[in-house]
Amino acid sequence: MFYHPRDLIKNSEFESDFLQALKDCIENPNSSDSVVLETISGRGSFYELVQGEETKRRGQAIVNEFTYNQDLLEYVFESAQKLNDKSTNTFPIALFRLVCIELLISNRYLSKDKQFYRICEQYYGSAISLNAKLIDWPFKEFTERTTKWLMKNEKYLNKAFSDFKKAIQEVKVHIPK
Repeated sequence: MFYHPRDLIKNSEFESDFLQALKDCIENPNSSDSVVLETISGRGSFYELVQGEETKRRGQAIVNEFTYNQDLLEYVFESAQKLNDKSTNTFPIALFRLVCIELLISNRYLSKDKQFYRICEQYYGSAISLNAKLIDWPFKEFTERTTKWLMKNEKYLNKAFSDFKKAIQEVKVHIPK
């Protein structure tokens, strides 16, 4: 259906088709007028399949990011203990990865409740705090203070990571296969 302002004959056909389309919309409000829209939207649609695949990839990415961060957290606490005991003078040179958790928190692409996202935000906040400390830690004026902070907050940080791990393990069941 095309509008033809310069051709009166074609324009009258357009007006007739347009009025018929409007009547059809009024008489059949629940039927789609577009095969394309029916194909790309709704349950079992192409869009839903693509969205499901994307959610699976994002879910795997969040698991991979967390696994890396959990290993780094263990190494950070081992290093803090060694520095506290004066048995080493080496520092981790890596930072916690945050891209996947930032995407999850900002887009909320999983259909989960506020509690789930609160746990995600606590984990994210802990990782950001850790990154700030890791950047300063090697500098002589911050080494002792950072080591003490890590030792003091180890229980809280481990809990934030543990709670997040439980939350994403529960979600893995809900990620489409």
